[in-house]
Amino acid sequence: MKKFKPISGSGLISIVTNTIIYNAAVILIMLLVDSYEIMELLKICLIGLDIYFIYYILMYSTVDYSLDKENIYINSIFGLKRVVIPIKEIQCYKKQSGYMKSMRISGFSKYYYAIGRNIIDKLGNTYMYVTSNKSILYLKTDKINYGISPKNLERFEVTLKQAGIKERDWEFKLNKNTNIFKDKRYFTPFIIVTIMILIITLTPMIFYLYNLLPDKMPLVFDAKFTPVGFGEGKQFAFKQMMYGALNMVILFCMYYVSYFYSKYDKNYAYKFLYISLFFSTVFLIFQIRILYVFL
Repeated sequence: MKKFKPISGSGLISIVTNTIIYNAAVILIMLLVDSYEIMELLKICLIGLDIYFIYYILMYSTVDYSLDKENIYINSIFGLKRVVIPIKEIQCYKKQSGYMKSMRISGFSKYYYAIGRNIIDKLGNTYMYVTSNKSILYLKTDKINYGISPKNLERFEVTLKQAGIKERDWEFKLNKNTNIFKDKRYFTPFIIVTIMILIITLTPMIFYLYNLLPDKMPLVFDAKFTPVGFGEGKQFAFKQMMYGALNMVILFCMYYVSYFYSKYDKNYAYKFLYISLFFSTVFLIFQIRILYVFL
């Protein structure tokens, strides 16, 4: 098996800088606000962001490539993450260098490095493991492209040529079949989130109409879940309806993001709907806790 180290680049500095900036921004907001809902959301977001950042920091700093007669291997995170690309599935390859024109979907990228999913100009949806733009090798398969930046690219290229894989350009064609609701991966989370939003929106109103709410209900909480502002049951129901409307806006935003990205990769785009599922779950838990404690 032949092993290749990646070309050294400065992408790690960019990722770490982003990590520090985002953490500082979230922590600053946490110090300035005294709202239970916002504080809990920020705590969850901070944990999620740090897991995300650490994942890509480890991936960038530990990535390497290897290949044998049958497969190309992209290893990272001390061997815990391994991508196997069968050589027989590679249709062609393309070499590039210099400025990378791309749109990031996940991970981190700038014009000089990319780690994660990107839509590369003219090439389409590409999983990037590129530590430097000095020398990039794109591998085209039927499902997705891969971008790597190994040292000794010429030696890597010899193995591809020996397997009968040719270097050539290709143009990415958008997926015209974008009726995503025929796919259960889209339909199921959309319906679940819609039901949760209806529960968030209608439950307090039903409680109010049937006089099941106390005369006074908490409207504002501090960071320790202590009520600091009260109002009538009607005001509480209206505030919860606004939360439901907010979640509906998030759902439709994520739906249109999924719809747009499905033109590039229908097998990945449904995951954006889970962002809406996350927010709806958090707001539903908030509402359940308030009703459980104060009814």
